Amino acid sequence: MAQIRITLFFFFFFFFFLFFLLSITLSSTSLNVTTVLSYSEDLSITTNFISTLGIDAELQDGSNFTLFLPTDTAFNNLSAASDTYKFHSLLPFQQYNLIKAHMIRAYITPTDLQSIKIVQTQTLSSESVDLDGYLLNITAINNSVVELQTPIVHHSIVTRAVYYRQPIAIYTVTKVLLPKEMFGIHKHYHAPPLSQIRPHILRPQPPNSGVSSGCEFS
Repeated sequence: MAQIRITLFFFFFFFFFLFFLLSITLSSTSLNVTTVLSYSEDLSITTNFISTLGIDAELQDGSNFTLFLPTDTAFNNLSAASDTYKFHSLLPFQQYNLIKAHMIRAYITPTDLQSIKIVQTQTLSSESVDLDGYLLNITAINNSVVELQTPIVHHSIVTRAVYYRQPIAIYTVTKVLLPKEMFGIHKHYHAPPLSQIRPHILRPQPPNSGVSSGCEFS
């Protein structure tokens, strides 16, 4: 009888231990991005897109992602009339591609981001629409200021790390990263072609056990 009790004790102990480990795993890989963004007052437009278009569900598969999200001011400051018109007339699938053009399949911490020299990488829109399109350039200047650009948008500055814990890092940027494939090339941007920039391959970063948010970029 005593042996049966001991066996049952270890059985239930092992069962609850596995349940505990599973809970930790699920909580670390099933981040609700919309919930995280809801604490940032300057990301309401982007948050609405991510939630309405179902992108938040796609970001919960446990893969590595880095998100460069335009602030509300960035959306409100779309300068060219043609850009503003096109933005407000986008169909849902076009809005989907636009938002995913701000996301890449790699986890990049603030330290790693500020050490990047010149990187040209595919975005999530590249994967779903055009592997040779929807590209994003990332450059760190003097290991502090991080700039992002597309063929038609320059000097979109990373201003803040909203959240970073593997597998997801979230940053705010000062300009909407308009893809050439959707908005064309406008003279007022004076953007050089991507071929003039020597790209490097962006690799997913190793795991990072730290949790931080609200990191400001100088």
